[in-house]
Amino acid sequence: MARDVSGINVSGDGVAIGTGNTVVVQKNRITNNNGGHRNSESEVHPLAYGIVGIIVLVIATYFFTKYADEFYAGAMILGGLGTIFPLVSVALQLLYKQPIERPWQESGTFTLSGVLTAFTYNTWQHYPEKLAEIVSQADGPHTFWCALNAYGESVSSENLFAALGMVISLLLLMPHSLRSLTQYFLDSDNSVQQWLGKTSSSGKLIGAAIFMGLTWAMLTFAGPQVQAFMTSIRPAICHGN
Repeated sequence: MARDVSGINVSGDGVAIGTGNTVVVQKNRITNNNGGHRNSESEVHPLAYGIVGIIVLVIATYFFTKYADEFYAGAMILGGLGTIFPLVSVALQLLYKQPIERPWQESGTFTLSGVLTAFTYNTWQHYPEKLAEIVSQADGPHTFWCALNAYGESVSSENLFAALGMVISLLLLMPHSLRSLTQYFLDSDNSVQQWLGKTSSSGKLIGAAIFMGLTWAMLTFAGPQVQAFMTSIRPAICHGN
């Protein structure tokens, strides 16, 4: 899936990209004659931030791809627990003929956790096996990234961003799920129970739903945009490859 991008020159401010690459370093200083103050090369800062962002993206994509199966399996387990705990809570309340506490939160936690679990499974099933093959043969993030074509770059990046959305959704849902179960085993004045009460607001359920929607949109509609962006930054990463 590798592409030949030889002949591309990369210019930057002291940036080393890959092994055996030629980097053109050009620094300019501009003096402000008005007040005698020297410009502190503020134009360099956005470039530096961009370089750091690209490096983080390449490294994160490599490690996510390497452990994608473990991530999806773990996310499904947590999502499944988030579905089971509210059911157990409601079942216990019905068994002991108690009024159902927090019915809206219980039903919302059950529904969103179930949807997230199904969505995670579907994403896992459609994750390209070819990516796992490429990452197993790569000796590091740079080698892995430069072995991908435009489509591979797009898919691996989309799944990384989607995984972040899944993690955020799980973090927002888990306090609700844990509170559903622990209310039968911990006193209301217990520090853990009090913390769960503070972190399981209705707003967090809404936030989880929003992040799940964004994650779905990322995987469904953002492909062309992500691919165009990855293609634009490839010369800065794979110069000479």
